[in-house]
Amino acid sequence: MKSPPSDVSADRFGGVTALHRRVGNGENTHFLEDCWVGDEPLANRFPRLFALEADRGCLVADRRNREGWSWRWNRQLTAGRSLDELNRMIETLREVSCSDSEDRIPTRVALSAKGLEINSIMCPICGVESENHYKKKGHP
Repeated sequence: MKSPPSDVSADRFGGVTALHRRVGNGENTHFLEDCWVGDEPLANRFPRLFALEADRGCLVADRRNREGWSWRWNRQLTAGRSLDELNRMIETLREVSCSDSEDRIPTRVALSAKGLEINSIMCPICGVESENHYKKKGHP
């Protein structure tokens, strides 16, 4: 079996388990809830921080600024597990670079072109085979 592309996680049976967004400007990627850095959403990796987040649906663009990362907590973080999680999350984010381009998630056509076996390259919502039609049709 061919290895999955770097933006896809595969289980031991070859099934796709997670699609990783490629973050550009961060305006279409949820900071905590989408799988965009690592193998799972940050909410799963850092549950204490997720519980303390003032805006759980925030986007990467909401948390990224010119100086680095910014946070909005429901209460002040103090020494302990929450602060340990924050330090681990900051370390995880250290290698992240954002750009001015739009965020992307691999399409079925792109995954197929990379050699990943999928059932169909057609859009599961409307049945179209185009790479960029989702913007025209209003797909998420």
